[in-house]
Amino acid sequence: MASRTEIAPLTGLRGVAILLVVIGHNFAFCAPYDVLTAPLDLIRTFALAEPGMTVFFTLSGFVIAYNYWDFGWTEKRGAAAFVDFFYLRLSRLYPALLLFFVLQTKRLVDANWFGTDWPAMLGLHFFSAQTWYPVVLNGGTPDQVGYSIAWSISTEIGMYLLFGAAMLVAGKCGRLRRPLLLLGALAYIAIAAVVAFHYTATAEAITTWPTPFAALNITATSRWVFYMSPYFRFSQFIMGATAALVITHDFDKRWRAAWTIAAWAALAGLAWFYLKSVLTGDAVDPAVDDLILAGLLSVLMANSRADTWINRALSAKSIVFIGTISYSLYLFGNFPIPWTGGNLTGPFSWQLFFGPFVFNFFLSFVFAVMFAYGTYLLLERPGQRWLRALRQKPRPAPVTVRAAAD
Repeated sequence: MASRTEIAPLTGLRGVAILLVVIGHNFAFCAPYDVLTAPLDLIRTFALAEPGMTVFFTLSGFVIAYNYWDFGWTEKRGAAAFVDFFYLRLSRLYPALLLFFVLQTKRLVDANWFGTDWPAMLGLHFFSAQTWYPVVLNGGTPDQVGYSIAWSISTEIGMYLLFGAAMLVAGKCGRLRRPLLLLGALAYIAIAAVVAFHYTATAEAITTWPTPFAALNITATSRWVFYMSPYFRFSQFIMGATAALVITHDFDKRWRAAWTIAAWAALAGLAWFYLKSVLTGDAVDPAVDDLILAGLLSVLMANSRADTWINRALSAKSIVFIGTISYSLYLFGNFPIPWTGGNLTGPFSWQLFFGPFVFNFFLSFVFAVMFAYGTYLLLERPGQRWLRALRQKPRPAPVTVRAAAD
């Protein structure tokens, strides 16, 4: 596999994504009042976590295609390439994830969250399979209870399996490999769009599926299929992967002016979506909006090597630093909150917002960055190197634009 150079603006974009997620989460978790009593416009302004996850999953598609498109997905080495690819990705995710499980399990045991289903629940989360099928655990979906944010790691791994399977099958088709992948990608996105336009009907149909836990309801199934499931998110992953192929085949350089204009238009589209959400709360459909956002983001990514104001801003050292530690920051960003305060039940007031909330938010963020940086240096990177050293096989070039979940 050819060596890939680092694209700093995309690491910076990852930093922006984690900032969106942390701000969205901490708006609720650091509040010294009942967050539902806050003004609706303020709630909409800070509703950034879900768009942040769309950035993560689209960027993940870019990173994986950029680094693993030419990984030996041929008939002779296909199965071995699949195993190597999957092992390399798990070695990236699991060192920090295991620490997260240890710390979060202590919280859950203290809260007696597990109940009688604890073996199945622990197994689902340890193997990162909790989003591969719709389940309701202790009254909530996997992103709402228990190990909460670990849901995105499950989704990420599910998308790795889908990508690896597609590359493995296509690798056996010789010269038809690329046309089949292109047609498959277009068909997959088209199906995702059709499903998204039939949001309610899709969620209602899934409520009839068998489940080993609590009965499914339309709220849980709609949350699962359009927000958590790797199957819908894979359409966003494909868009990011397409942007990577634009760069690896130098299409961005051949049509630089056109891509630069498209990137500015995409940035304007993203700004318009945000302002529309804040000012009106309107959406064509949440799932359709996510697909449109992923498409706009993929245009930005396809032009990430250009010398533009957008890319220079994303390459700022502070943003790239946050992007570098973003995985640990995502996993442990909420851990300092119990020490700094928040989650009270009184009514909202601007005095509480500009006083205790801002203080809680700032203190929690500083502690989280410090903890994430320490985890990155002492566990995340060393753990990845150690796990990869266990396999004495040819390895790809280092992944310089980091993926995960986010």
